[in-house]
Amino acid sequence: TRELGKKGFRYIYRELDGVNHAKVFQGDPINMFVNDDVFRWIHATRNKILPLNQTDKATLAMVKRDVATAPNSQAIPLIKKAARIGGPQAGEALIKAFDSRHADVRHAAVASGYSTSYGPAFTAKLGEIIRDKDPKKDQNVRFNACHVLGRYAKWRQLDAQKIITDAVLDTSLTRYIRFQLITAISRTYELMIPGNMHDDRKIILTLIKLLDDPDGGVRGYAHIILKKGTGDVGKFGFNPGHNKTDRQATIRRWHDWAAQVTAPLLSNNFVRKSPSAELEVAKIFSSNMVLQRDAALPIWGFARPGETVTVSIAGQKVTTVATPRGEWKLSLKPLALSHTGQTMTITGSSAIHLENILVGDVWLCSGQSNMEWGIKDTEKGPADIASANHPGIRLFVIQKSLSTTPLKELPGTNLKWRVCNPKNILIGTHSDDKTTQPQGFSGTAYYFGRELYTKLEKKVPIGLIQSAWGGSRIEPWTAPEGFADEPALKNLNVNAGQHHSPTAIFDAMIKPIVPCAIKGVIWYQGESHVGEEDRLYPIKMKALINGWRKLWGQGDFPFYYVQLAPFEYGGTKLVEFWENQMKSLSLKNTGIAIINDTIDVNEQKDHGKHWSERIHPKNKEDVGLRLAYLTLAKDYGLDIVASGPIFKEYVTSGNTIRIIFEHTGRGLKWRDKNSSNHSFQISNDGSTFVKANARIDGHTVILSGISNPRYVKFAWSNIPTVNLVNSSGLPASSFRAVP
Repeated sequence: TRELGKKGFRYIYRELDGVNHAKVFQGDPINMFVNDDVFRWIHATRNKILPLNQTDKATLAMVKRDVATAPNSQAIPLIKKAARIGGPQAGEALIKAFDSRHADVRHAAVASGYSTSYGPAFTAKLGEIIRDKDPKKDQNVRFNACHVLGRYAKWRQLDAQKIITDAVLDTSLTRYIRFQLITAISRTYELMIPGNMHDDRKIILTLIKLLDDPDGGVRGYAHIILKKGTGDVGKFGFNPGHNKTDRQATIRRWHDWAAQVTAPLLSNNFVRKSPSAELEVAKIFSSNMVLQRDAALPIWGFARPGETVTVSIAGQKVTTVATPRGEWKLSLKPLALSHTGQTMTITGSSAIHLENILVGDVWLCSGQSNMEWGIKDTEKGPADIASANHPGIRLFVIQKSLSTTPLKELPGTNLKWRVCNPKNILIGTHSDDKTTQPQGFSGTAYYFGRELYTKLEKKVPIGLIQSAWGGSRIEPWTAPEGFADEPALKNLNVNAGQHHSPTAIFDAMIKPIVPCAIKGVIWYQGESHVGEEDRLYPIKMKALINGWRKLWGQGDFPFYYVQLAPFEYGGTKLVEFWENQMKSLSLKNTGIAIINDTIDVNEQKDHGKHWSERIHPKNKEDVGLRLAYLTLAKDYGLDIVASGPIFKEYVTSGNTIRIIFEHTGRGLKWRDKNSSNHSFQISNDGSTFVKANARIDGHTVILSGISNPRYVKFAWSNIPTVNLVNSSGLPASSFRAVP
């Protein structure tokens, strides 16, 4: 009771049906500590109407009367008062907060539900919010409503369970909201296995229904949650990309298990596609594709076991025999650059003709939302779409999907290479959160490919493969082989309910195209890691890069990545992450695109704009161009500066410090010609920093201003103003240096 009192809980109940009592108090019996979440559950049993004293009644009357019209400074304290009281009476009053015109008030009202239960009326209101399809409504409110309902469901509130299980099956809701609802369900599912309440079966059966959802991403995510909840006591094979008929056997197994409400008993048998009766080639190969020049060309597909398969192109003819598993694979000799459309013929029991094939360079374009971000929603989108007639650029979009086992084939239908034109460039995986309208092919990838195609003298055909997923972490993109080579990642465990499991995206969106010959990779990812103080991120990048290179077997192919765009994450979280990103430059054939000047500083600080607008800058052209500069300089031999200036080292001399940079071109300069408008700070003790006097000396900068300076910071801010550039006008990257 004393422990509860310290945490502010006012009522104690012994209604713990279905809760594991052993988890209420944990640790040494003499030094017990309270498990907060379990006590929040106890606190949540106040759903029954409890008599309120006169003070509480007056407080709730004031909340109901004023919370919708009061300014932020008054409304948010009212919400806190309602949260202190809790229960259905407080919930009925707090519903008025959702009528406030202030986004912060609406956010605070729904977020207070994370630790306080407000009864059935408030829960029903959250249900209305998640189903509200008005694009003008705040997405953050919907996001929090999903997760508060998940918390209530975990607290055994059956009305919340019903709302989220009904809503998640509604295919008219956006994929974003449905994913949040699956995550919400996962909270309850983690608590219930092996099903200690009869009503738990509603959650389990809902997840099983999602295995047959039209959306492959939803199917894969639901399966990950199911397996997470079972603790992998038994493993159910499932391929979310298979068609409805192929999925049924696995789904029936899940139904059998759910009927028993016990731990699963099945073995780990991955449900594979039956040996094909028809000759097939892997989906990554199609008409209009670009084949990688000057490299061995693995080609593979499916056929009847023992069937002889022959592939012919450009005078080559190579034959192989399908394995007992109905899989065939062969390798063509390297082909030279070709702008002329060629035909690949694959023959066996039938014939496949792939036409209009070019031979050039193929780039894999991967990462999270800023790579997925469609061309339509970029700064110059409409004009650049209209002029996107580039027959030498070909586009391939991999659909978003998850898998718990490596897939042999890409999930989804209508996957094919397309010639870049104003119509085809509108095909992508990014949809507008408000309107749900598709936004087209990756803007970053398109601008990268366009720059290569227009700058290279021979007009090298460029193939761009988009495989990106907004909000994804690095771990699910990483191959098992990458993790295996890094001891520090041996015990890596990522919450699958929030960020997907390690390898889950790789298995569905990368593994099926390995080892298709490529020139290299461009990568834009990391926002999901900022603020974690994740010193392992450089090791995770190493695991990602080396794992992919190992599986592809093409050596150390180029891997170029983007320094995250400025955004106010709080403190110095982002600039510290930039520092982590720099460490990956120690790997062979890597480079970083510095984009700290591609945003409007005032716009970034405008908190009237939704965070999603600020964390996804519309200027994707400069991002793509700077990735292109890296490869044009490093791989294609053009005489250009590959990058903005990057700190190399410094030399002290008396009361001055000389900063030495790489990638200076013909020398450094101030962008606005104002030497006082810089971002250098110096210190002699590492704790107190002052603005330095800064003078450019050719390819270096000399700093002074205090006695015995030994510590330096440059542009050490999440949203820096960078005035130092090289001769090509590319900005210097933030850094800090110590003795």
